[in-house]
Amino acid sequence: MANDYNWIKDVFQNMNDDFLNRFLKIAEKADKCPKIQKIQMAFLRNDVMFSAEKQKWLQIEFNLIAVSFTFIAEQVQQLQKGLKNSYFKYFFQEYQILDKSTKYMVVEALFQAFQLYNNPKSQILIVVSEFEGNIYDQRYLEYQLAKKYGILAKRRTFQELIKQVHVDDELRLFVENDEIAIVYFRTGYTPEQYPSEEAWEIREKIELTKAIKCPSINLKLINFKKIQEVLQKEGVLGKFLQEEKDQEAIKENFAEILDFENEEEQQNLIIETKKHPEKYVLKPQREGGDNNIYGEKISTFLEKITVQERKNYILMEKIVPQPHICLMVRNREIEAQACVAELGIMSYFIFEGNNIIQSKQGGYLVRSKKYFDDEGGVNAGHSVIDGVMFKI
Repeated sequence: MANDYNWIKDVFQNMNDDFLNRFLKIAEKADKCPKIQKIQMAFLRNDVMFSAEKQKWLQIEFNLIAVSFTFIAEQVQQLQKGLKNSYFKYFFQEYQILDKSTKYMVVEALFQAFQLYNNPKSQILIVVSEFEGNIYDQRYLEYQLAKKYGILAKRRTFQELIKQVHVDDELRLFVENDEIAIVYFRTGYTPEQYPSEEAWEIREKIELTKAIKCPSINLKLINFKKIQEVLQKEGVLGKFLQEEKDQEAIKENFAEILDFENEEEQQNLIIETKKHPEKYVLKPQREGGDNNIYGEKISTFLEKITVQERKNYILMEKIVPQPHICLMVRNREIEAQACVAELGIMSYFIFEGNNIIQSKQGGYLVRSKKYFDDEGGVNAGHSVIDGVMFKI
């Protein structure tokens, strides 16, 4: 998908979202620039929930930018494993903690891409938020790059880069005097993370260079919710997957998504959300948590916005898992709660055109939240990082 700018452009042609349009403009320039880096890198997390009604895993979303908690997730797994094997040794003898390493995956992916750039003296640029709350997760990968591979990384905000970035005649990217092999974005997925016009100029300047981007502008575009909806339309998956069995395997885990493209059908969708508000989630083209609309607020919101503005949203089936009892710890306080869990599977792939250079999946992230909470972001304070325990 990320190789086909014209297809991406067509997908978004009926939408009018300022944030989305900024990325489309950069993508258009990149498409017309043959000398920029063609190798693309994606580190992604595919989030699913187990539907109690349908008795199968259904996809919530896939994330292609700033996938976090790889280090912290493994620390939680090890903590739970230690507790089970000590304090709870005789309570859970028939169970086992799923111990699957995640903390090295980003480091490994960045190393593989770094080798392809073929300049051992170059560095990795990690673009971060001005007020970063997840610094431990990020610092770990930075230290491991240096310790395991001797690769140095620079952490910079968009605002810092305004005065430090320059591009030479060969389209090589430099921060201060150091050549950059990879730009790894841990920010840049919400409008607030571009605090000025100069920040957008830096994002464009980075894209139009020979540095490998994680993610590239096209990969960022296919991370928008609209792509999830379009992939469910008849014949679309077949454009990218030739084998019908592969298409069917992917479709098996799709949650139903409705769109507002047909203006004549919009009113029927609003009526449906009034009749069954508990069945749906209204999602904008945004990441980062606290953006979705639930329940009776859906129809109220849809009636307030214009016909055109509705096209910027998708209406998704609400996945309802079977709740379980969990012990949640926040700020050193523990409480027993009815919880539901969201499972994220980690993977990465590096490719050039249709040639997949590296591809690997492994490691997981579990986030548990209170059963009656709609939102589920860890940073937003709605959920906690968890693990998986299964019966042997």
